Parts: sequence; structure tokens; C-alpha cells
Amino acid sequence: MSKFERLLLILNLIRSRPGIRAGELALEAGVSQRTIYRDILALAAQYPIFYANGYRLLPTAFLKTLNFTRSEYAVLQMALSCPALKRPDLKVPARSLKAKIDTVVNPIIRNFSPVPSHLCIVPACNEYDQSKFQSFCSVLEEAVDHCQIVEVSHTKGSKKVSETVYPYTLVYLSHCRPQDWFLIGYSTLKKDFEGFKLNSLSQVSLSNKTFQRDENFSLQGFLDCRWETEGGQDVVVKVRFTGEAALEVMETKHHPKEKVTKVGEKEAIYTVTVKGTDGIIRWIMGFGPEAEVVEPKEVRKKVKENASRLSKLYSEGRERAANSLRRNLQATPKIGNRVFISPRGGP
Repeated sequence: MSKFERLLLILNLIRSRPGIRAGELALEAGVSQRTIYRDILALAAQYPIFYANGYRLLPTAFLKTLNFTRSEYAVLQMALSCPALKRPDLKVPARSLKAKIDTVVNPIIRNFSPVPSHLCIVPACNEYDQSKFQSFCSVLEEAVDHCQIVEVSHTKGSKKVSETVYPYTLVYLSHCRPQDWFLIGYSTLKKDFEGFKLNSLSQVSLSNKTFQRDENFSLQGFLDCRWETEGGQDVVVKVRFTGEAALEVMETKHHPKEKVTKVGEKEAIYTVTVKGTDGIIRWIMGFGPEAEVVEPKEVRKKVKENASRLSKLYSEGRERAANSLRRNLQATPKIGNRVFISPRGGP
């Protein structure tokens, strides 16, 4: 069985048998459990796979079977492998679309419709730390299955934090930067549900204490009310976008609960309710002067302060560069009115 066929088998098993465990997948595919974890990482980059009493897919992952003819599929593959789609802003969605189509196409059609090699897209290298995922995953799976409390140590910015977590699910979030697997659970430190990047965890300890799950918890609900996985109080953020930024927010969905109101050809008001504001502030600032926070005042103030610090940083940077250049010129020996530069670039 090729790797592609194994990935397709695993995806279909998760689809048809929600709650299937890594051990069962390993038996079905005839590979080790370690290989299954690597395959789940590969699949999760394209499909919303999460772990909650076994591996499952969010309902949005289901697609109807597509019955292409060989000719239709060949044309589609050529279109998706066009060299123009190697552009940085297009290659990821093109690769995602190709993977989704390949999953629901008849294998006979797929295997007999090769794409010319000169049109193929070379997949990007997966730089995810697989060893960390594999070392923590089995412990966290057990914790989720048996509602066992875990102690986690992780880094948050420059700080090292240790806290007690009630683990609810494991999920791969492709919309976060960087993309990562997250442990979603209740933080006794924050007194709220929070997402912990597996790549930021330095230690996970399984305790012998258990907890009672909140039956009202919903993974989809958790994702819908947050910007990335940040927690905190509900905040209604309203942003005025202009120029190319306005076109981008009108054409692309960024949050499940967003509302975009078109004001002009290149002007829009973007409104969304999120928990916490650090993540959305970083996103807003990425649009530069084409994004202006209208509400609330606290977020507007933070963006203004960040912009001031950024302006000061670059202003001081120019001054430091100018002073450095002046010092270098003053230290350079002169012959007459000419500056002497040695062949090696120094005086």
C-alpha cells in the first residue's frame, strides 16, 4: 500500500468510524502507531481532524463523492498544477483544493490520469516538530479519554508557565500562525477554556485526579468565539478598512462570526466579537494605514501605542545607521581629498 493510499484509508476510516483510536488505525493500515501519528499530522494540514474519545472530523470536512471522467480529472489536475499557482499566495489554497478533490475521486480514475511532470507542484516541506507531537500525543489521548487532569509547562512569549488543565480535545488548527496541534482544555489558572500549542509545551504530566466534563462545551463553539485560541472577556471589535485591505476583507472570510459591511468600492466596516484582543490586534496592524480601529477605545489605544513604538523604533534605527556611517567615514584614512579604501574593504 502506498502512502497516498494509506492516507486515504485513514481519512475514510475516521469519516466512517468517528472515535476510532490510533491503535485501531494502525491495525487497519498494517503500520506502527508511530506511523499513524505522522499520517494524522499530514492529514490534519488539509482536514479538520480533532481528538475527543478517538479521532473525528468536524462536519464541515464532509464532501460528496465526485464522479469525474478520466478526461475531466486530467484537465482539472493540469489546471491545479499550473506553474502560475506556485505564487506564494496561491500555492497553499491550490494544494488544499487538490488534496480535497483527490480524497473523493474514484481511485481508478485518479490512478489513470497522470499529470505531466513539468506541471507538477512540489509540496512545501513540513517543518512541524513531529517528535514533540508523538511524545505528548499518547499521554494527552489517555487524559482526554479518561477525563484525567494534566499538569503542563509551556512558554508564553518570554515567560515559562506551569498550570493545571482539564483536557477536552486535541485539534489541528490550520488558521493559526504558525499552524499547530492544540490541546483545548479548561485552564484553572485563567478560569476559562484555552488552547495550548503542543509545540510550546515543554512538559506534560498525567495526574491520577479526574474531572467532570462540562456537557455544554462544543469545539465548534470554542473556535467560533475566539481569534486563534486566545481567551478572555468578550470584546466587540469594529475596524474600518480602506484600499486593497478593504477588498481583501470583503473577498476572504477571516472569522466564523464576522460581519463585513461594504461602505464604498474600497471601503468596508468589519465587525467581530472575540475573546481577548492580542491576536486580532496583530492581525489589524498587518494591514498598516489601511486599517483603522473604530471600537472599542481600548483596542484603538493599543494599536496607536504599538504604531508609535514602531515609528520610534524605525526613527531611532535610521539615526543609529547615520551615526554609524559618520563614525566609519571619520575613521577612514584619506589621501589628499580622497578616501582610501583597501582592497579588503577596510582601511
